Amino acid sequence: MEKNKNKSEAAALRKKAEALLKNKSSKHDFQISEVENFKLIHELQVHQIELELQNEELQLAKDHAEIAAGKYTTLYEFAPSGFFSISDQGEIVDLNLSGALMLGKDRTHLRNSYFDFSISPDSRPVFNLFLKKIFKSNSKESCEVTLETSGNQPVFVHLSGIATESGSQCLVTMVDVTEHRQTEIALQQSKVKYRQLAENSATLVYRILLKPAFKFDYVSPSAAAITGYTPGDHYADPQLGFKLVHPDDRILLENTTR
Repeated sequence: MEKNKNKSEAAALRKKAEALLKNKSSKHDFQISEVENFKLIHELQVHQIELELQNEELQLAKDHAEIAAGKYTTLYEFAPSGFFSISDQGEIVDLNLSGALMLGKDRTHLRNSYFDFSISPDSRPVFNLFLKKIFKSNSKESCEVTLETSGNQPVFVHLSGIATESGSQCLVTMVDVTEHRQTEIALQQSKVKYRQLAENSATLVYRILLKPAFKFDYVSPSAAAITGYTPGDHYADPQLGFKLVHPDDRILLENTTR
């Protein structure tokens, strides 16, 4: 009887202990859940702020990129030089506004057209050799050609180009050198006229270089009739000019040439 009583008390005690443990475990689980939820909410809030900051940085980078792209477009389109992308067959793939203006045609009509159509016939062999060398050597090449224009005055341009990495196109820069070439032509014409006048004049004409040493750079043909010495004699003997001067006047010549 006593034994049964002890068993009953032990069972009741175990039942009570299990109930207490269950209640305690439930409270502990709830506390852990609350802490985890707080941590999760905190992490989500931090992550949201990070995303917002990243979005601001991306927007700022986009704004800077758009500003840079706008500046690049302005520089590319309105640069004083013409920029062209040309295929290995000589077709214009793309070009800037300055290039179209220099060729005197609408850009839409120039795309997919052959570049040498805009070059004068006498300059086309020069351009074709220039293009061939670019794709053959893969190095920077240059040439000077005359454009085919409707005006009376020729337009001279300097071309420099290099092939792209793919080798299917080349990038060509075109610079207008008309003013420079016209100056050279005018200077050459002036030299020709000057020489014609000097060589047909009865007056003796000397052009003398003082540095690095005194010598005759030009002596007109009239020297033979006036001095008895040909231009060749003067070139061979730089001192001939001094010898032909009267001794009393040589000091003046020496002071002049110092």
